[in-house]
Amino acid sequence: MAEGVLTEYHPWMPDHYFHVDRRLLRLFESVIDKAKLPQAVYFGTLVTGEAIIEQEGRDIINERFQPLCVDMEAAIAHVCYVGKIPFAAVRSISDTEENSGQESFAKYCGVASKNSFKVVELLLEHIIKKDC
Repeated sequence: MAEGVLTEYHPWMPDHYFHVDRRLLRLFESVIDKAKLPQAVYFGTLVTGEAIIEQEGRDIINERFQPLCVDMEAAIAHVCYVGKIPFAAVRSISDTEENSGQESFAKYCGVASKNSFKVVELLLEHIIKKDC
């Protein structure tokens, strides 16, 4: 995404980064530390935009940001920023650079969805217990 889209127009952000809500991040870290999940869980930078990334763009993005993944879900972070809603992303990987395309997506989509669901479910259970 062109950097100026977020800084030179509504919502006039101070920079082109959507920052995670620190409270949500601490909650996720706490929940993951206590959980015994079968999948690996990583915390770090995600790159998001509005286009499918080809190899040339992938190399530039990796060099500049060293992200855990690239996705096309910037709109969710954007809406949260504008609405002043705490934001954190949970992202399961269904395909990789080596295993990509429709076949890989179809093979791993169900597992990736269940993994994301479990992480969010654990967070919500933690929040509910704290509020009761």
